[in-house]
Amino acid sequence: MSTLRRGEDGEEGRFYLCTRNGEFKKTRWTEGGVERTRGELDAALRRYKQLAKALRECEARREETRNALVARDAALKASEARLEDMLQRTVDALVLIHERDEKRKPRQQPQPVKESEATNMNTTTPVEEKVELIMKTIVGPLLDGVGTTKTNTNVRKTAAVKPVKVKRSRPSKAKQQQQQQQVAEPVAS
Repeated sequence: MSTLRRGEDGEEGRFYLCTRNGEFKKTRWTEGGVERTRGELDAALRRYKQLAKALRECEARREETRNALVARDAALKASEARLEDMLQRTVDALVLIHERDEKRKPRQQPQPVKESEATNMNTTTPVEEKVELIMKTIVGPLLDGVGTTKTNTNVRKTAAVKPVKVKRSRPSKAKQQQQQQQVAEPVAS
């Protein structure tokens, strides 16, 4: 019976058919009862080598992509840490500025208020003053025209009440004759 053996010439991937008497036939190989020529075997070997090369390239690209993702993740974490550090420094600087300004403010002694000034004095707090200023400068112009009777002349007036015309029915002929008789009677008398 025939067996498959690697060729003795040492070529990678070349197989030859070994017959019962020990001779090697280099031209044909039976695979599952189907004869394959040496050319078909070489073409299959070339396809295998191409696929193996493509697989190695894919694995190399996958490794490069993984390394790039790891590097990008590390860069993002570093930039996030820098931003947090900058934010913390800014907050600390603002706190120091506020504390310095508080120390620089002179302590004002409350002065006695005259009675005439006390009645005219506005009792609003600084926060209320800011709210009033915001209302006057921002909210006020937005509310101009709200609740007024200004109307757009281009808009069809659907809510306007139209005068209703009352149809007067004609008096019947009998009523007309009565009215004519009443008018005629005073003239005759």
